[in-house]
Amino acid sequence: MLKTAFFNDSFLTIDNLTIHGTNLGLHRGYGIFDFFKIRNRHNPWIEWYIERLYNSLSLARLTIPYDKNDLLGLLDQMLTHNGLDDAYLKVVVTAGDSSNGYTRDQKDNMMIFAMSIPPSDINSESTSVLITDEYRRDIPLVKTTNYMRSCILQPEMKAAGAVDVLYHQEGDISEASRSNIFVIKNGKVSTPNRHILRGITRRRVMSLKVTGITIQERNITLEETMSADEIFITSSTKGIMPITAINGTQIGCGTVGPISKELMSHINQF
Repeated sequence: MLKTAFFNDSFLTIDNLTIHGTNLGLHRGYGIFDFFKIRNRHNPWIEWYIERLYNSLSLARLTIPYDKNDLLGLLDQMLTHNGLDDAYLKVVVTAGDSSNGYTRDQKDNMMIFAMSIPPSDINSESTSVLITDEYRRDIPLVKTTNYMRSCILQPEMKAAGAVDVLYHQEGDISEASRSNIFVIKNGKVSTPNRHILRGITRRRVMSLKVTGITIQERNITLEETMSADEIFITSSTKGIMPITAINGTQIGCGTVGPISKELMSHINQF
């Protein structure tokens, strides 16, 4: 993270950003965030991100003292303070300080952080693998700060060389811990329709109008996922990333499939 951050109502150096020891984000994991990419001080889908942030705030019953235009202004100022035109920006909101570690006594806390975009941000030819875990996130429509499950599984992901962990429960897949998933079989593209965070890159893919390609939202079983012709995951940092194996089982031909490649040509340029 870069040198200047924003906390509640002030820009300050990140080393001077502190939260109180009774903060409910610390004691109860009560917080939400959103994360998005800026190129040349712009993101064509910024309204979608802001809409999702305010939806997470509403569902989590958190508040910030800024309307959408004010927030856009703060994000632009973050770029200026850090001398950036290109950046990842992360907005974090936690429930405030508490006298007993449970009751909300104080106003909610808002933080904004900036990160440089690595030169190898998205490689249109990159592929990766997944592992699976029987789990479903609580309140999946909220982009919560609670990533404990995937953090616990980092040793397993590292051992497998996996980029993410795919969650499933009662025979159906839902999402990966930091991305959405699309499954392709016999030329048909499908993505889970419930128990998911509705990612912005997922939304971009769903909005594409590509001749010969239709995408449906539906329940998808883990069994059919493992026998797919192609699989890809989507996120703001990865764009579309093809998956060539799950739990060591090869997916399709083990390379980037033709439908994935076509969709990547529309998404991964940003």
